[in-house]
Amino acid sequence: MKCDHACLLIMPSIILFAFAEVQGQNFLRNSGFEAFTNGEPAGWVTSNIPGMLILVSQSKEAHGGKSGIRLEVKMFYGTAMAGTATQEDIPATTRRVRLSGFYRLKSVGGDNAFVNVCLINENGSTIGVENLTLGPASSFKEFSIPLETREENTVVKAKVCIAIIAGNKDQLHEGTVAIFDDIVLKASTDEEKAIGEIR
Repeated sequence: MKCDHACLLIMPSIILFAFAEVQGQNFLRNSGFEAFTNGEPAGWVTSNIPGMLILVSQSKEAHGGKSGIRLEVKMFYGTAMAGTATQEDIPATTRRVRLSGFYRLKSVGGDNAFVNVCLINENGSTIGVENLTLGPASSFKEFSIPLETREENTVVKAKVCIAIIAGNKDQLHEGTVAIFDDIVLKASTDEEKAIGEIR
């Protein structure tokens, strides 16, 4: 009887501890962009065309650690192409998340940096999505996106994308460079506002 009573007292503490662990966990892999293999960031899929066009690379400029990720716009057979990096199948099984991180942007012709986060259910359908468009920043600047889905379906994974997108006249400009670092995707319990320059 005493043992049962003790277990009843301990169980709520274990549940709270487990929730705190999940809430504090960064679901992303290689979120600080310290690991690169053959020029590619581990855990991320990029818009690079190996041997032909490098739009995404490791950057010595970093908010934390030794490196960040560099995205840029280059001309490729007469067309401006932008760097993108995407991480899929992120094990984030929570209905409310917050994506945050730091970026720098040297913009040419009004180009912007861009971040996107999606929540996906067990059927592979997107049941929550949020975007943030970020303006020029000469030094590292914080961004943050809260996302909550009110769908009844169970969230089983998430997807995160960082990129450069066209601004004025919907045309990309060669020479635009964005650097991202220390990106975090965590469970969130609070109503939070987005941080960053939304256009």
